[in-house]
Amino acid sequence: MGVMTVSVLFCVLLTFLGTEVTGRSPPWYPKLPPPVERFARRSEPIPDPYQCPSGFSRPNRYWSTCYRFDSSLKSMSAGKNACRQRGGSLASITNSNVYEYALSLVEDGYIWVKGSHASEFPQKNWLKGSVRDQNGKHEGCLTLVKFGEKTGFDDISCSSMDNTAFTLCEIETS
Repeated sequence: MGVMTVSVLFCVLLTFLGTEVTGRSPPWYPKLPPPVERFARRSEPIPDPYQCPSGFSRPNRYWSTCYRFDSSLKSMSAGKNACRQRGGSLASITNSNVYEYALSLVEDGYIWVKGSHASEFPQKNWLKGSVRDQNGKHEGCLTLVKFGEKTGFDDISCSSMDNTAFTLCEIETS
């Protein structure tokens, strides 16, 4: 490389470094617009489009559904009514993420959820021998069951008795 080439490269380098240090562009560069700072200067928080109502929470920030777990044992009708009073409904277990989340809420027991023996997702997750009662009939109400390592869905009687199962409610926020 000749002295001229080295000189030109040196000048280009100095111009580039000068631009980085001074923040000014050399005259042959196009002017850049001033930085947009309107978002950084907001005094109020940016609203969350999936904000959950009081008492409900979103287990994953990418989910638009909010859940509320009621740890008091209820009958199916009392569980439905409790969800409805809070503006929601029994939770639908529609995929493995919601399934795992629901199971994480209880150490052992039954949880009332929306669905029946014909629900799409539960078809894959029935407890062995739990789909029909002793007379071979579907019992009508869906629960998610967890007892130690034994987990899955059970089609149980929609008994009006209290102290039957916990309740998982949901509210869709989108």
